[in-house]
Amino acid sequence: MINPKSIRWINQQLKEQNLTLNAPAKQIHKRAWSMVTRVPTNSGDLYFKATEPALRYEVRLTAVLSQMGFPVPDIVAVDEAEGWILMHDSGQPLRSILQETRDISLWETAVTQYAHMQIELIDHTETILQTGLFDRRLATLPKQYETLLQDRNAMLIGKENGLTESAYHKLMDAVPSYTMMCQQLGNFGIPETLHHDDFHDNNIFVKEDQFTFADWGEACLTHPFFSMIIVLRIAEYILKLAKTDHSLTRLKDAYLNQWRDFGTTAQLQDAFDLAQIVGTVNRALTWHTMLTFMEEAERAEEADSVPGWLQEFLESANAR
Repeated sequence: MINPKSIRWINQQLKEQNLTLNAPAKQIHKRAWSMVTRVPTNSGDLYFKATEPALRYEVRLTAVLSQMGFPVPDIVAVDEAEGWILMHDSGQPLRSILQETRDISLWETAVTQYAHMQIELIDHTETILQTGLFDRRLATLPKQYETLLQDRNAMLIGKENGLTESAYHKLMDAVPSYTMMCQQLGNFGIPETLHHDDFHDNNIFVKEDQFTFADWGEACLTHPFFSMIIVLRIAEYILKLAKTDHSLTRLKDAYLNQWRDFGTTAQLQDAFDLAQIVGTVNRALTWHTMLTFMEEAERAEEADSVPGWLQEFLESANAR
């Protein structure tokens, strides 16, 4: 997605900031839905990100969050129409630090700050929605779940890493129970707010002890506790922890403790447990969208993500 037009735009932004290139811009990351280019300047590295049209809300959302003073990348310039954003360096990825230190307290600090951000944004849901991000509020999820199941091709029924015909029918039969779960989760009274559906340690940056939350292309408005689905899995994987390791419990509690104004410890725990089930469908919905941007070869590698998350929903719901 780096092309002469975007290069001209980058050069114009540098000129307006009285910056010059130290070396040619170099693409450092590319997925089907976005790409990132390092832009070395006489005042340090900048980063240019271009997004697919359907995900250009990321540019608007990041700009809005930045204007509101939240810990997102420091913006140099944006072009919302093109889906371009030019940012200052946010620091070192949390993952690289964790791989060296294995210090889970860094994760605890990150989720604490992230929860504060979510809570502060509760009163700004309309502003968030106006950016165009995914609307996955609990009241909408049952219908989105039912619609997703209509795409039988995405279920990979009878194929390797896909659903069995039996599992597919069980998922169809589970529409009423999923609807009830969404209602039960809503009844806990925890307000819906901004959720980062890919909130892992490579999307969290650390610079001078400050945390920055980046890569909002899979963000949505929904139940806040969905965010911990990825956090706990990635922490377990990166730090090579057992699922029962007390460090993971401590990490979960660090997050939940920020929500004590919204329920007792027991209520928050019950809501959290239910959110970890309901949120698996949200992950399937996100992957279903992301697959549409991929070329055939890449899509074939990632296609099992949709049935995989749905199978997990089925298993966790049955074990409830």
